[in-house]
Amino acid sequence: MKTKITISILIGLLNLNSAEAKQDDFCEKFTDLAETIMVARQEGFDIIKLVHMFPDNEDLIVLAYERPRWSALENKLTEVADFKAEIYVSCVKLEKAENKK
Repeated sequence: MKTKITISILIGLLNLNSAEAKQDDFCEKFTDLAETIMVARQEGFDIIKLVHMFPDNEDLIVLAYERPRWSALENKLTEVADFKAEIYVSCVKLEKAENKK
């Protein structure tokens, strides 16, 4: 539930024009951003610097930094892939729900 609320907030904040973009394009771009943020998190990038780089996406950054940081490469890659997939699924579900309104 927390993730759905956060994702819906982020959809409104992301600097993409979702009215002009197709649903899949928007969610793919949003997911790419989520992947970039999680890679930064797994590599130990400072959260404050990341928020300064992406101020409109602070909630997504916090979601990523609430997840564990791994030392083994295999675990890092799994965490990035899992986060990316979860964000994509949430985005698609919310977009479909919004389109039904």
